[in-house]
Amino acid sequence: QGWNSQQSWQGPQHVANVALQGLVNLFVEPTPMPLTGALANALNQVVLSLEWKASQDLIWAGRQWMESQEHIASTVAGNLCKQVAELNTFAHRLHVLYLVHDVLQSELQMGSASPLGFYYAFYPYLPHLLRSVYQVASTPAEGAQVERILGLWVDRGVCDEPMTKRFGIF
Repeated sequence: QGWNSQQSWQGPQHVANVALQGLVNLFVEPTPMPLTGALANALNQVVLSLEWKASQDLIWAGRQWMESQEHIASTVAGNLCKQVAELNTFAHRLHVLYLVHDVLQSELQMGSASPLGFYYAFYPYLPHLLRSVYQVASTPAEGAQVERILGLWVDRGVCDEPMTKRFGIF
């Protein structure tokens, strides 16, 4: 593995770089189609509404709006995850993660996880979403909140244990 095409040894750093590149390639974040106009503004309002608190009413309202956009679920999911990475505080990112959790759980509980729904739309973004929230945690207690959501996702079938190990976010 540490040999180049002329069969000369490249050293352990080369092997580490190849392994890291393989991991990076495994979880390349998809590029979403941009939202424009009223849809972009509506998504911004959903995200902004969660800045200071994640009340049941705000989460419900955000989920209702997202479910009304199921026909563009992939675009909404991608743009939401992109916005999360740009939020300034752990709490704001966590509140949006709670919304995503609610959307996923609702869809799975209703048995409506169709290929066009939010479960499949969020799936390629989950490692990036979790990582972007976890990375701004400033205390072990904050990190534990993200780990708890991941644990719930494993328990409830959103993702499986082997997949979480491959995330490499914690």
